[in-house]
Amino acid sequence: MASSLSRGPRAEAPELQKALKEVRERVLQLKDRNSQSISEIEKAAVASLASRDWQPDYIAIRQQSDLERLRQMSDYMLASPPGWSF
Repeated sequence: MASSLSRGPRAEAPELQKALKEVRERVLQLKDRNSQSISEIEKAAVASLASRDWQPDYIAIRQQSDLERLRQMSDYMLASPPGWSF
């Protein structure tokens, strides 16, 4: 199957996976998992990608069950797109 990404974007694609891994690690390391700390992690990930000349709309940490903002950590599950591994 041919890739739909040209050489430049294909070379940058691992940066998204790296940013998502960093989000995951930061969430797992939180002691106080409140909405402010989650929001700070989301903003940092967007800034990290933007520093590489990406134009991310957002990165959001959501509940798996309904995609709402995280209410409690018991609802939280780290997920990734099919074929990705963390």
